[in-house]
Amino acid sequence: MLPVLIYETDDGARMEILSLLNGFAQAHGRRFSVLGNTDSLEEADFCLKSESGILLLILGVNGAADPGFRSVQLESLANRTNRDSYALYWLHNLEDLPGLTARCLHPVGFVLPPPDKAHVEAIFQRVFGDYDSLSDGAEERFISLQSGGAIYRLAMDSIDYIEALDKKLNIWTKRQCLTVYAKLGQMEQLLGERFFRCHRSYLINYTHLESADFAAMEICLQSGVRLPLSRSYRDGLKSRMLKEGAADET
Repeated sequence: MLPVLIYETDDGARMEILSLLNGFAQAHGRRFSVLGNTDSLEEADFCLKSESGILLLILGVNGAADPGFRSVQLESLANRTNRDSYALYWLHNLEDLPGLTARCLHPVGFVLPPPDKAHVEAIFQRVFGDYDSLSDGAEERFISLQSGGAIYRLAMDSIDYIEALDKKLNIWTKRQCLTVYAKLGQMEQLLGERFFRCHRSYLINYTHLESADFAAMEICLQSGVRLPLSRSYRDGLKSRMLKEGAADET
């Protein structure tokens, strides 16, 4: 169930957002929980600090009343806890868009005035579909990683692959990259069997594997990313795929 936090200073806009969200959920059989529906930045901040998983933020933006775009602070806070959270910005004035895009981080979308129902529902469809693919109906497992002065909590299944580069690891999710100081072998042991070492420099989320070209020594993930497959890991991958009936003996 996807947690949703609505921060909007206009009562009418909050009612409209919740109505659209409820209508979409009922029409498409989706489930969500309202973490908060507030016009208070302090209350929204408190809600975010109490939630460590992936969530959807719907953030109202009214530059005339708030030239500092305080909603962006909430996206930043959510990203410190879980970088795979979604931020949807709900604008009151079209002229706020340039200032907002210069400040926001990685939004899933913008709703421009007047709100278009089809556009809003298309964003909801993308968010819920992506969230379902990450959670897959199972209990989520998380990993805490330190990057700089911050500690990030990532859902393991949100990780697409991990790349070793010098003494650092680039941890790639569907939308972002987190860089940490660690060894790939340590990460392999920590993440367990759902991840597979395909190369001395790459560790993939096996559940995200789309295909393996054993002739070209290359794998393709569901995200479209292509990575090298080294000969030392080739037989292990082929054996694992054959057990699932996903490859032939040739």
